[in-house]
Amino acid sequence: MLTQVSGLPSGSIFPVGTINNTFVVSDNAGNTASCSFAVTVNDVEDPTVS
Repeated sequence: MLTQVSGLPSGSIFPVGTINNTFVVSDNAGNTASCSFAVTVNDVEDPTVS
């Protein structure tokens, strides 16, 4: 079974900044493992003046 324990779910619109995502997986024998990764969104657009 795969469970996301932190971060934004798939399909989300990530805001500017860094979001840490962590997933935990387990099998029928009770073994578990986890994976964490960071998603970084940078604002690279020049500001506009109205």
